[in-house]
Order: sequence, then C-alpha cells, then structure tokens
Amino acid sequence: RSNNKWENHRDPYYELSKIILTKLERISVSKVLPEYVLKLADLFWSYTKKDDHSFYHTRIEIEQHFGLKNNHSDYHPASAYQTPIYWLLQFHLKETIDFILNFTNKSVQKYASSGFDKSVKKVKLFFDDGDTQEQYISHCLWNMYRGTGSPVSPYLLQSIHMALEKYFLEIGGNIESEILENWLICLLKNSESASISSVVTSIVLAYPDKTFNVAKVLFKTKEFIFNDTTRSISEQGAKSLY
Repeated sequence: RSNNKWENHRDPYYELSKIILTKLERISVSKVLPEYVLKLADLFWSYTKKDDHSFYHTRIEIEQHFGLKNNHSDYHPASAYQTPIYWLLQFHLKETIDFILNFTNKSVQKYASSGFDKSVKKVKLFFDDGDTQEQYISHCLWNMYRGTGSPVSPYLLQSIHMALEKYFLEIGGNIESEILENWLICLLKNSESASISSVVTSIVLAYPDKTFNVAKVLFKTKEFIFNDTTRSISEQGAKSLY
C-alpha cells in the first residue's frame, strides 16, 4: 500500500491500514512487519498538498503547520498507546528510533518554517566529544510529550513522544548506565527538535544516578533549564487546583 500511495478512504485496504495504525491488532503486525508498519505510518501521517482547483478551501489546522494530515480524532486523547510506536520500540528499537527522529525532524522543520509559532528559535547543544547540534525550541515543542504547551501540538506527535518517554522510563531501571546514556545521547545528537530533548530530560530526572553524562550535555543549554523549570511550575500549579 505504501508503494502505491494508497491513503484515501476509497483506496484498497484503507480500513485495514487504519486498523494497523490505530487499533490493538497493530501489536502483532508491528512485531512481524515493522518496516511496513513504519512505511504505512509515514504515508498516512504525512500531509501532501493536493492539486485543488475548486474555490473551497478548508481552514488550516495545527497538523498542517507540522506537515501532518488532520487526523486529530484518530489519536485523541493523546497517550503512549495511541499509535504503534510503543510496540515497535519494544520489538525493533533501532529502526523505530530512526523513524521517530526522522519523522519529528521533518515535522518540526515544517512547523518552524510555517511562521505559525513566532516564538520558535534555534538553540545549540554541546557534547563532550566536541560535536554540536542545533535544535528548534519553543513552549509548544518542549511540552509536546506532556500534551500541554501553547499552541497545543498535534495529538499524533504528542502520542509518539509519550511512547518514547514511556519506553525509556520502563527500561531505564533495568539496563546498564552506559547503554542508557548511549541511547539518550543518540537521541540528542540526531534530533533537530527540543521536543526530543525534553523527553531525554524526563529520563534523566527519573534516573539521575545513571545519566550523569547526559545531564552534563543538557545543562550546557540554558534554554532547556528555563523551559523545564517553567513546565514544572506550571504543572505544580495545575495540580494545586485539584
């Protein structure tokens, strides 16, 4: 289906594809055919502008600013279980990490260039080996994995980030410090979005004794400290209301 670019509801196997990307049946498919599930996800989730010669144009939703289709109803409410990503991370970690990074980079590049969020800016990360990496950051991007922030990010991206956080929170206590740090540094080095760095920050806060070398990288970018402090204060204020 991904090779044929069948993505509309009248195309063959549309309902089957939707089941794979949104229903519990995706678990077994993700385990056996991860490459095809990821290709299907990229096809179904990425927005492609159609030639439209009519005089009617729909309102642009937040998804389109990220280069995504308007599928907010499919993944609402956002959670780690809403997409196949959580299960793919368990069965095929490297391939899924690569997909998350590439998909997020593409989406956030589109968001930054859209001009929709004027607060988006670039920050630089500095690594112990001398490498650097630039990332886009804003209130919206940093809070993506929490499902908060302003403007509110697409439920699809929220769910992907929640799945990534959940996976590393679950395995973080059971793997060696060096392995955990290597994965987190990999995420930081290959992401162009601070939304991934905020997930890494969450893992570092959960396992500070295992992630000292990752924390050193995060502390070198003051915008990370400011944004996560703001997030924490905001969430504490929300809790006090209830």
